Amino acid sequence: MKLNSSGSHHAAALIAAGKIKDSTSWEAPGAGAENQYIAAHGMAAYGMWHLGVNPEAADDAKGRYGFPFTSDFRDVDLRGLAAAEQRASQAGYADIAERARELFEQAKAKLGKGGRGGIGTPMDTLHTGQMGLRRPMTCIVRDAMDGGGPCMDFIASDEATDRYGEAIDQNGWQLEHFRRNPVIADSHDYSSVSRILGRAVRVEVREGRLHNRVEFCTANPLGNLAYRMARGGFIRSQSVGFIPLEWEEGLGQDEPKRTYTRAELLEISLVAIPANPGATIGMALKNGAVTRRDLGELYEFLSRSGVASAPTGSIFPAEQQPSDERWYGLARQLKPLIERP
Repeated sequence: MKLNSSGSHHAAALIAAGKIKDSTSWEAPGAGAENQYIAAHGMAAYGMWHLGVNPEAADDAKGRYGFPFTSDFRDVDLRGLAAAEQRASQAGYADIAERARELFEQAKAKLGKGGRGGIGTPMDTLHTGQMGLRRPMTCIVRDAMDGGGPCMDFIASDEATDRYGEAIDQNGWQLEHFRRNPVIADSHDYSSVSRILGRAVRVEVREGRLHNRVEFCTANPLGNLAYRMARGGFIRSQSVGFIPLEWEEGLGQDEPKRTYTRAELLEISLVAIPANPGATIGMALKNGAVTRRDLGELYEFLSRSGVASAPTGSIFPAEQQPSDERWYGLARQLKPLIERP
């Protein structure tokens, strides 16, 4: 997936014309609305509402395009741009994420607003429906020797400044809400049980660091992949979703622009499918972190879901387009790894 120049230019033109929707929530157009739009305007016009394009996919496949920024094929949606930036960043598409952020700032400036939620930072719709922030968190990852199952310990390594120029005070986490439903999802995707990688059996702040022990659901082939990738050293971070409650502004260039001193934790997520699944999983296969049997079970799981058996150029049938393009790349790249002698 790479930056779609036609979609980027289209979004910029709409923003310049003031065609911007600043709603409280956002959803991408459904399959029915997509098919209706394509029937009326064609696939090329449909592609112009997306910031990502997969040049290897067929020209007439909806799966060729990703990271939509509209909910109605009329306006640029601010929430859509924020979602595109977040998902592209998680998937490793830096150029798409950067362009989505630029367009978001342009749209806010056009509307005469300095930032979302009063804190000047793009916010996301969390799985609870509340508005909050999602941030990557570098971790020390250790095998939980006393876990009694497929468990790994994730320990926040520091309070490093992120790409927004912000930091999180680890002592300020409010954990009660997360503890009531300590699900660990793949890339903040709670749309299906197939995206649940496991659960946090322990979460606490200790010695100024957020500690969480993840018990992986290895009965789910995706959860099994995440466990083996983490144990093999291929997953070294998590992503947290939270509601900022209190923060302090930085006073100089040597300080973060903003430090969140109190935050309500709602989500902890892992990225089970890397940005380049063929290369990364291939390396994990080579050094023994995963086996061909693991990959075969995952491919069979995708086949049962209709992913691996879809027509060439579109892994998913038109009526089953996924919200996450990474499954497309994973299904396409798994089979050669399994069949490689």
